[in-house]
Amino acid sequence: MLKWIGGIAHDGLVAIGIADAPGRTPEYAFLASLDAAAQAEIRAGQLNMIDLQGVLDPLGQGRYVDSDHYSPAAHREIAEAIFAHTKSLNR
Repeated sequence: MLKWIGGIAHDGLVAIGIADAPGRTPEYAFLASLDAAAQAEIRAGQLNMIDLQGVLDPLGQGRYVDSDHYSPAAHREIAEAIFAHTKSLNR
């Protein structure tokens, strides 16, 4: 799930440093649990947020221009997903 936009090597609710490989630190496990809770709340309609899970998956490594900034292609994918979501609300 692409959640909060920005941060180092993350597609999660909060930025997770590159050194925090999945399951290796208690901090990562805690942040992953927050991720799952937020995702469940979004699906349940309890959080007024857009779930952008998988939006950047097709870009692979092309999603970042450096460790902190999304590529133009990533920005385009994010914008198109948000636009499609907001467009569906106006029907």
